Amino acid sequence: MKHDRKIRGFFPSCGAAPKSLFLFPFLLFLLPGCESPAVDRTCNPQDAWSCRQTGFFCGETPFGGRCVPWSCGDGVQDAPEECDGVDAVSCASYIGGTGSFACDASCRWDFSGCSRCGNRVLNGLEDCDGDRFADGFSCEALGYSGGQVECLPTCRVSTLHCLP
Repeated sequence: MKHDRKIRGFFPSCGAAPKSLFLFPFLLFLLPGCESPAVDRTCNPQDAWSCRQTGFFCGETPFGGRCVPWSCGDGVQDAPEECDGVDAVSCASYIGGTGSFACDASCRWDFSGCSRCGNRVLNGLEDCDGDRFADGFSCEALGYSGGQVECLPTCRVSTLHCLP
């Protein structure tokens, strides 16, 4: 332990630069890691709660399940992430409606670009839904002399019944 303290004396704190750059390459092999206590903890991938509590996930390694760090935005979807760097995806293919959704900065799905057409609530990119219309959707506002706009099943406005 005395030797360990002497080696650690070259580093003012974990992750800081060594006081002597000449010894830095040698210290890489001698200095104990500054990682979380969760690193290298064994875990069971079916019951990995202990890893998640420390910001890690239980990953499969050649040596079995180990708590390993995860990083949002690295392009790799780790266990606690819903997504990671995925391009926009069509709402119709997953939750129905129109528009697209994407992965947000915290690696969670952001559905704000999706509309849920047919629920009688204006969502996302909908012009209308049932008998509800977004502001500015009337025959007169669209340049017609009168008539009634209609909401199509796709939550888009039809001017078929507007008067010229």
